[in-house]
Amino acid sequence: MADETDVLLSFCEEEWIQARQIENQRAAITNIVLVVASAILGLLSQKGLVIAMLPATAFLFVLGVYGALTSQKYYERHAFHIERARAWRNRIEELLPGSQINSVREAANKRHSKKFKRLERIHLHTLWLFLHVAVALLGIVLSVVILLA
Repeated sequence: MADETDVLLSFCEEEWIQARQIENQRAAITNIVLVVASAILGLLSQKGLVIAMLPATAFLFVLGVYGALTSQKYYERHAFHIERARAWRNRIEELLPGSQINSVREAANKRHSKKFKRLERIHLHTLWLFLHVAVALLGIVLSVVILLA
């Protein structure tokens, strides 16, 4: 039984490593989007909101949409690996019922929830998504301003 538990622990650890890697990739994509968006905004501040800058503002919109979609895909992959880790953890508890893995985890979750009631309602993936949507909206707003000027 110890051998099986060790194998399951290894699988569980691998899922956590994958989930962490996905979060790192999401942060990297977000950084790239924000750096490129900042460069475009710098260009716009130098050139002004003129019709020649419409491709730059359109690209800002496309960049934001791409970032939002990519961020959501990373969230989906992260949730996938967390769900698999949860399945391995449940199987470990079946093999080692005295370990009380899930009940200890649940108690810790309840203590945490008491401390952070309001913040728990805000999902982290929503904050990541908001950054990308803001870039896309900025692209739309600046494009409309250029077209109306």
